Amino acid sequence: MAAATARPATPKPSGIKAPERCPHCNSTRLIKKGTRTKKLETVAMMKCKACGRTFTPGPRALRSKTYPLAEIIEAITTYNRGYSLVETAGQLSSRYGHRVSTATISRWANQHPALTTYARLRAAGRRLYSPRRIIRTSKLYHRQVYEFAYHRAKLDLLRKGMLDPFIQSRASQPFQTLANFIESIPSACPHALFTREDGVRGSQLGAGFIDTGSLQVIERQNAATDIAALIIPGVGSNHQRHARLQRFMLVNDAATIAVEVPIWLDEAGIASLEAEHGIELVPKQVNPDGGHAPRQVTGHIDFLQVRNGCLHILDYKPDARAPTSRSPSSRPMRWR
Repeated sequence: MAAATARPATPKPSGIKAPERCPHCNSTRLIKKGTRTKKLETVAMMKCKACGRTFTPGPRALRSKTYPLAEIIEAITTYNRGYSLVETAGQLSSRYGHRVSTATISRWANQHPALTTYARLRAAGRRLYSPRRIIRTSKLYHRQVYEFAYHRAKLDLLRKGMLDPFIQSRASQPFQTLANFIESIPSACPHALFTREDGVRGSQLGAGFIDTGSLQVIERQNAATDIAALIIPGVGSNHQRHARLQRFMLVNDAATIAVEVPIWLDEAGIASLEAEHGIELVPKQVNPDGGHAPRQVTGHIDFLQVRNGCLHILDYKPDARAPTSRSPSSRPMRWR
């Protein structure tokens, strides 16, 4: 009796989000134009009424791939956490229900070297931590839930002067202090301060603190925008895009050391900054006796990076053309 041949699974709808603009002429006059069935997924086709071209959504470099974008990203991230090619292939098979060869995973991992710069540190990171322990994540219940996470191997390499070649040994002490601060957050963060009703969020500071009208917005194409252009189109759910991008950059980008980092200022810190810069950071609520109630400012940093000998703070703005605008952008996101 002949063995039964397994029928191929029905291709699933692609999770890639519908584009807002034509990749050829930047027009917003887009319409759906049927679907294209691939081996593992069904992809929507789009047509631009301005230039007449038909295209599939998603990053141009990955449109011709057999495997779904989300699966490729998952493979790259799993491998750069420190799992071997065989272990990565096993995890993909268990999660997605089909086999991916180690040669294919290796090709994916090496295809975007500018966006996966942690690859040069991967061997050193594996010697320090197992794949399960290399990222530490803590949920912070600060009015809403924030998923604070940091890369343990990167912090150790930062202390050793191996993370960023631009940090000279004589100037490494501030970065060592930074690494200690990040590691202390789960236990040292004053969580109650973030839930107080009389507290001020950093994003809510008034126009007297920063005159947004005098800010100069400069469009830049760099590793952060390139990574966003690769990750964001493959996430169909709006509320998941932020977290997916954070996860990818924390694992695969050498410069990103932590995400959703809580920061805070108490009365002493606020008074010190006001005296140093001649500003009023937070208005005082004067008491009848002439004093004022203690003030505090809290906030969260989306992405914290160390590169080129400097500390960089990245703020995720998925739809902003300018600091005060909420209109859709031709780019998938903006950094500032």
